[in-house]
Amino acid sequence: MPTSKNHGPEQALAIITQAAEEIAQSLGFQLVDAHFGQQGRKTSLEITIYKPGGRIGLADCEKVSRELESKLESLSELPALLHGSYVLDVCSPGIERVLKHEREYKIFAGSQVELKAKADVGAGGFGQHFLATLVGLEGDRVKLAALKELPKGNDKGSAGKNGAKNAAKGSGKNKKDKIEIEPVHELSVPLKQITTLKLYADLSKAAHDNQECEALEAEASLES
Repeated sequence: MPTSKNHGPEQALAIITQAAEEIAQSLGFQLVDAHFGQQGRKTSLEITIYKPGGRIGLADCEKVSRELESKLESLSELPALLHGSYVLDVCSPGIERVLKHEREYKIFAGSQVELKAKADVGAGGFGQHFLATLVGLEGDRVKLAALKELPKGNDKGSAGKNGAKNAAKGSGKNKKDKIEIEPVHELSVPLKQITTLKLYADLSKAAHDNQECEALEAEASLES
């Protein structure tokens, strides 16, 4: 039987993924993803790593890249499977990474995520667009906890009809007419209902923290 054209690259990616996982773990990181991409006319091998409880810096990426490159060069079977050269690119997940694979649901369990759904999910008036803590993936359902509304200004017309209705009802002069959203402690959402699930980056908090750091640095310089 003829061999599938994709059989070689698939085998190569499986070998590379295993090697990348071993290297990442030995250096204190977790492998988030490994896949082939394209950089102009060249094939790129994109490796994404994560540091639990910390940030990934350029030095971290360079360290993993050197170790992995050395490891891959020692694997004699790879050149025949890859059918050409490639560019190795090691990077961090990014602050707003979209989660797609089972591995990512495990790695980022406990992180705050932003969810967009095709229709209103669960109860409590959160609609189609809200924040939650990712618990994990069970079969074809995503388990979430501690649901809450998006900060004002972050939900640009994507909260769904219920969100619009709630906003309209809450904008009257009589404050008693405002609908209070009940807290939702846990929710299970089918994957097929989810449009986007990504890590949530509180940019306003980051900006506030940065301002505090700058103020402390300025105070320290005055004291010195």
